[in-house]
This record gives sequence, structure tokens and C-alpha cells, in this order.
Amino acid sequence: MLKINKIQSTAFHPESQGSIEKSHRVLAEYLRHYVNEDQTNWDKWVPSATYVYNITVLPATGFTPFELLFGRPCLTLRFKEAA
Repeated sequence: MLKINKIQSTAFHPESQGSIEKSHRVLAEYLRHYVNEDQTNWDKWVPSATYVYNITVLPATGFTPFELLFGRPCLTLRFKEAA
């Protein structure tokens, strides 16, 4: 009905999962600013970075990932991604 095709991928070929790769790059960019030089505290920042990503309006869609997943806006702040 929605014409969605399932794509099979393996753990060793993640390039077929483009949206996941993009979100991981963005999360890594967020974390880069807050993690210690010796990278001992990155795990403490992942929930905050994920939250910010999920409420940031994506330029390609005009919606946040939260809205796309749940079909309603998040009841917190919405951030527009810097151009």
C-alpha cells in the first residue's frame, strides 16, 4: 500500500543504511564538543545528544525525527538546524 521496499544489509556493509549513517555522523559531531580529550565520558553525553537530534528540525523534511516516528510534535523545544 505504501510501496515500501525492505532492503537487506549486513553488519559489514552499513553504507546501505544511509539514514543511520547520517544520524551517527551528526551524533558524533555533537559529542565531539563535550567529550573529554581521553574520551572517558562519551557515554554520559549520548542521551543528551540523542535528545537534541530527535527534536531538531531536519532541512530535508521540515520535521523532527520525533515527529516522523510518532506522528506528533514533541511537547518540548524544537531546534532549527543551523544552515
